Order: sequence, then structure tokens, then C-alpha cells
Amino acid sequence: MSTVQAIVRYLFTSPGTSFNYYTPFVIATIAAAVVPAVHFLLEGRQRVRNVLPIQQALDSAAKILTVAAVLAFVLMFCRHANVPVLSWRIWLYFYVIGLGIAFVLALRFIYGELPRRLAAHDNELLRSRYLAPPNQRQVLRAGERRRSVQRT
Repeated sequence: MSTVQAIVRYLFTSPGTSFNYYTPFVIATIAAAVVPAVHFLLEGRQRVRNVLPIQQALDSAAKILTVAAVLAFVLMFCRHANVPVLSWRIWLYFYVIGLGIAFVLALRFIYGELPRRLAAHDNELLRSRYLAPPNQRQVLRAGERRRSVQRT
């Protein structure tokens, strides 16, 4: 029972000055904040503007990294300021577990869903290249023709 109490005490107490991981945590957080900035500000979107699935994947990755960086800065501020509830170690572990889950889901998307989306995008490009666009007047009158054919 004392082991469980020690673990609970460790997780739900603020570390005070014993948190010595500020430097690597700050470097990782700044790197996570720089990736979306490079993507949006330095024309990362312009390089893949013709490939919609990759652009959507980069946009969602930039959003996720921005949220992760903001949460990391809030956690670091709370730990440094020794805010009573928000400086507990459990929040850091939840943060790391959440990042791990996001990483696994990103790998699943990259190797599972993205190839299918790229193939569908390539098929759409081929279809639009070789098939003429529909005539709008014929498309509008298509329902009328079907009804007249069915009556006769």
C-alpha cells in the first residue's frame, strides 16, 4: 500500500525546483511551434498547392503542432510559477501520452489513408484531363429527357 501512496504523492504534488527538464522541453516546444510557422509563413503551402491531399495533411499537422506547442508553454509556465493544481506531474504525463497517441494516429494516416487519397487525386486528375467537362445545358435537361423516354 505504501508504494501506491508514494506513486499518488509523486503524481499529485508540484515538483518545485526539482523539475530540471526545462531546456529540452523548451527546445522541443519551439521546434513544434516553428514547423507550422514555416508551413504557413514561408510558402510551404505554395510548393504543394496542386496536390490537395498532401496540403490537407500538412494543414492538419500544423494545427496539431500549434495546439501541442501552446499546451506545452502553458504547462511550463504553470510548473515554473508553481500553480497549485496545474503544476502537478500528472498533467505532464497526460501531455506526453496525448502526444504519443497523436503520433501513432499520424503514422496510421500517413501509411494507411494518405496513399489512398493520393491515388484518388491522381485518378481525378487523369479523368479531368481526358474527359471533357459536361455541357451545362445538357446536364440541366437530362432529367426532362429521362421522363420523356419513360413515358413513350
